[in-house]
Amino acid sequence: MESRRKEERWSLEGKTALVTGGSKGIGRGIVEELAAFGVRVNNVGVGGVKSAIEITTEDYSSCMALNLESNFHLSQLAYPLLKASGRGNVVNISSIAGVGGAPLVAHYASAKGAVIQLTKTLAYEWAKNMIGVNCIAPGQLILL
Repeated sequence: MESRRKEERWSLEGKTALVTGGSKGIGRGIVEELAAFGVRVNNVGVGGVKSAIEITTEDYSSCMALNLESNFHLSQLAYPLLKASGRGNVVNISSIAGVGGAPLVAHYASAKGAVIQLTKTLAYEWAKNMIGVNCIAPGQLILL
């Protein structure tokens, strides 16, 4: 009986996953793993390497829109569906740059730091409806 409950808990059957930031790196790995289980995935994410004084208003706004605002609005859209199902989970992907900063990515680090705070806020607000909100903040990847 206990084994069956564990299997049901970890089963992806009938589940939906939406991964943002999955076009390369760790996000792509997540997409490929979930696709093997038949999960459909949507994704978005962008960075760029520039010194803080070289980042234009457009660079900053675009980075915030793609890395932060898309998470926020997608979560808003998912909330009624998750609430109606009686439980659910949101997993946001941030970056270690959002935790401790990093050189030449002020806009990206700011956006990813904001994703972490958004995650915490939604977790507090949505817990009463059995909706978990968590965040993964991977480090830099070297792709071969």
